[in-house]
Amino acid sequence: MKKPFYVLLLVFLTVFMVGSFKQTNYVLAEDGVEYTLTVNVTVPEDTPVNAVKAKVILVGSINGWNPKEGWVMTKDPDNDYLYSVTKTITLDNPTIEFKFVVGEDWAFVEKDAEGNDAANRVYTLSASEPNVINETVAKWGAIPTDDPVAQIGTVVVHYQNFRGDYADAGAHSWNFGSIDTNSYPRKADGVDSFGAYWEIPIGSDALDQIGLILLKKGMDDGTQWDNKEYSQDLFVPLKALKDNWDANKTEMTMHVYYFQGSDKIFIARPDVVNVLVAYYDPTGAYEENLGLHLWDGWVGAYGDPNFTTDGITWDKPYEMKNGFKSDADVDGKVTMLYLTPGSDAGLIVHAGDDKKSGGADVKIFKDFVAGDVVPLYVIGGQYFYGEDAAKDFREAAFTFGFVPMSIGDKGINGTYAPNPRSVIVKLALAVPTVQLDEDGKPVLDETTKLPIPLDVLSFFKVYEAEEVDGVLTPKGDPLAIQRIDYNQSPSTTSVKEFVVQLAEGVTLNNTKRYIITFENEDYDASIEIDLDRQAPNLTFASVTFDGIIKITKGSKWDQALFPSYRAMDVRDGDVSKYVYVKEGEGIVDTGKVGEYVIKLTAVDNWGNESQISFVIQVVEGSSESGCSTASALYILNLLALVSVLAFVLRKRNA
Repeated sequence: MKKPFYVLLLVFLTVFMVGSFKQTNYVLAEDGVEYTLTVNVTVPEDTPVNAVKAKVILVGSINGWNPKEGWVMTKDPDNDYLYSVTKTITLDNPTIEFKFVVGEDWAFVEKDAEGNDAANRVYTLSASEPNVINETVAKWGAIPTDDPVAQIGTVVVHYQNFRGDYADAGAHSWNFGSIDTNSYPRKADGVDSFGAYWEIPIGSDALDQIGLILLKKGMDDGTQWDNKEYSQDLFVPLKALKDNWDANKTEMTMHVYYFQGSDKIFIARPDVVNVLVAYYDPTGAYEENLGLHLWDGWVGAYGDPNFTTDGITWDKPYEMKNGFKSDADVDGKVTMLYLTPGSDAGLIVHAGDDKKSGGADVKIFKDFVAGDVVPLYVIGGQYFYGEDAAKDFREAAFTFGFVPMSIGDKGINGTYAPNPRSVIVKLALAVPTVQLDEDGKPVLDETTKLPIPLDVLSFFKVYEAEEVDGVLTPKGDPLAIQRIDYNQSPSTTSVKEFVVQLAEGVTLNNTKRYIITFENEDYDASIEIDLDRQAPNLTFASVTFDGIIKITKGSKWDQALFPSYRAMDVRDGDVSKYVYVKEGEGIVDTGKVGEYVIKLTAVDNWGNESQISFVIQVVEGSSESGCSTASALYILNLLALVSVLAFVLRKRNA
């Protein structure tokens, strides 16, 4: 007898729901009028923020009255209780009706303040005026219940391009869960010494990997999708974050590194020192035996589960693979290495005996701690690390010109004249010294089977220069060059270091100014030659020496009394053995009471001089030396003459 009652009740509820929630005159016409509308709604404070099922949805005549196909609204980043949606639709009837639900089911529909069914909201759209609808929900009929989504960690994406400009760059990401409410793609959260970075919160409802697209530019004018760094989507695995959450219920931060134009990412580990090695050859002519020589403390490499140093030898280095692409469409090599903290580890980037990272071992890692990331850039026999490393690498790798002279812990670097007849040249980019074919391979001589050399001598010119209207300008004809010295081994096709030797009888004068120019079919540059105009630093070795030596009248001169000294030159180093006493500046008459000033002179390869002096005081007293005044004068003069002769011979042979 109860069954008919249930049937009647079901029919009644069905009719009620259709009457309450369904718009009978819903029509979406293909040839209707286009409308754009924005709907903002303020929701009750008991609206869940992090529940997966608790979505604020607009449902009505404009989307079929189906909560599962309604318009999911976006929470305001600064207000947990304000949601918005903007849509453009085509309708033949401008009047719309709608309601709000807080989940994909009618059970979660809005109610009035007393908990009764709320009437449909009605709005007539305008095709010519903005349609902005502001509404408020008083109460929900019910609220979805599920476990709140927890933030299990953060993925920090680091992006580097070789323009150093990130103002208009962007990143697109997805699959990170419902914690992150940012709209994507979006501009960077900041810029650090590596490049731009984005901090992406990861929810417990995230998939196993997040998608990632880096965008060079276009965020301001909407052309970002035409400026992808790489044509395909990239993916960042989240296994480490999820495993850590399952085991410890603590958040973890994962740092991901990406260089422009690459199909690869590099992920740092929190338990090791992460060394990100990037090597670039502007010619793109990478040797087959190029790689890393590694020792002491290396425990892994990103993307290589079988990493071991056991098989690494000088003849079999650890392989470096493509990890970026320059604006000139030349590949660069990148490896992310993992190192035990505190290890006295070292590495060399090399191909056979050609050390790409310079003559010295790279041993800079001992003081870094677990979680640190050390970008290490290698190009043309030098390496960069530290705060300005990315900038220094860009300048060295992608800007042609002469490298200016600098003096550091490793000695003199750059372009300068070590002596009046030579100029050491260092270019920012390696230039071909042999003929190359279209693929960048050397063209071989049919007879010798060796690369055909280019006329490197014609690339360089040295001029005396003068300043004209504030610009250093060549003066007269170029100076005669005898030859250009550089690495001419058969395996070398491009060089960035040269020595320009001037012709016999042609010298540079450090009272004048000179420029050196370079020009081939691809590049041209010039720079003022750095000449040595600084005298050596000549000092007495003993800090307690007061500059006075006393001897008794008539005594024999004791050479052991002569003060010790040291002469250091910024460019020539220790020139102490070339310190001398000029003729007439070192005479002492031990037979006559008085003060005698002795002058020491230090001279470097360029003739820059510095002097210091001390005083020999001859005082009254008895002497048993038996040395006559004449003999004393003769001995000191002879010492001075011998010193002068030695110096003159040295200068003549320089």
